[in-house]
Amino acid sequence: MGKRKQAESPATERILQHLTVIQASLQRIEEWLARIAGVRLHPPAAERFPKLLSREEVCHLLGVTPNALNTRIRRGKFPRPTYGTGKKALWREEDLLRERR
Repeated sequence: MGKRKQAESPATERILQHLTVIQASLQRIEEWLARIAGVRLHPPAAERFPKLLSREEVCHLLGVTPNALNTRIRRGKFPRPTYGTGKKALWREEDLLRERR
């Protein structure tokens, strides 16, 4: 038997609605404070740590299956991954952006 997604209770839905409102308010306050202080909230892309993407994320974003991704890697049409903890294949965000062009 397949698992069915249970409907969230009205209380849970209400909490989630409040959470999104609070998050939006906090973001506006952060932006307002940053404007007053004259500072940048987020560093430019070059100063950030590179975002690492899993095999599933890369396949989803490229619109290919894992087998098709493996074929591209073997043929040299997509960069080989680096391996994180537990031998998990990871790609940098720049690799994906370069491939999508």
